[in-house]
Amino acid sequence: SPALRGAVMLGFTGVMTLVNLLGLEMVGIANQVFGACVLAPVAILVAVCLPKIKPSNWLRPSPKPNPVGWVNIAMWNLSGWDAASTIGDEVDE
Repeated sequence: SPALRGAVMLGFTGVMTLVNLLGLEMVGIANQVFGACVLAPVAILVAVCLPKIKPSNWLRPSPKPNPVGWVNIAMWNLSGWDAASTIGDEVDE
């Protein structure tokens, strides 16, 4: 609901403001806590999936080539370079 969303946003902003007002050391601690919260799901996924990895599959050739998949990967990897904002700093007036 919009009211709940507004309350959560206001609360989060208030907590972040309080952390800021408590000083640089508290900001550093909060940064470490938030970083750990962001990395925790990745660490859990790695721990769960690591035993299931089969290195023998890494160099195995594909049974049939998939050029459409290659084009999709190439387009995904290059998708940010066609935007003007990406090279905006390099343009001289």
